[in-house]
Amino acid sequence: MKPTGQNIALAINPKTSAEKEVLCPISADHVVEEPKTLLIQTAVQNNIGIIYFQHKFPIQLFFSQNSVLDKLSFTKIWNEYSSNLINLQLNLKGYSKDSLKNTLLANNVFIVSESQEQNLLILLLSVKLFNNYYLLSTAKLNTINLDCNFSTCCQKEGFPNFFHQFLIEKFPKTSFF
Repeated sequence: MKPTGQNIALAINPKTSAEKEVLCPISADHVVEEPKTLLIQTAVQNNIGIIYFQHKFPIQLFFSQNSVLDKLSFTKIWNEYSSNLINLQLNLKGYSKDSLKNTLLANNVFIVSESQEQNLLILLLSVKLFNNYYLLSTAKLNTINLDCNFSTCCQKEGFPNFFHQFLIEKFPKTSFF
């Protein structure tokens, strides 16, 4: 029995009043590969046997709505975990600095600090995940050619890669430089 192609409906409520129904494909294949998004894998045992299913969830589903940090807390966490920095460089041609900030805020990525030095916009960004890990990033946007460098660290290894994947998905017209 191999139930590939069928779906199971799950009601997800990540500590909010809004519910989202997600259809998860059921599969007896459980090959694990490097995920580009968060991959939730579950095994359900019943009187017939064990059924495995998996679904890719967008990382912003796990972003907490209360992740605003002050500059002092940001600096403390940044200094502690900056040895785990991962960089992503994007060209945000087709986007404005306001659309960048609005998209981040709409997805619970909070701006701790914003400064402008000539043609360089610097944003300090914080995200609190539901497991109470903080994901921190600095975004340095050249306001002339729209090249943007994101340097990201987290208390938990691997999460900066998920955040960068989130950025690539949210800004699909971007190019790498």
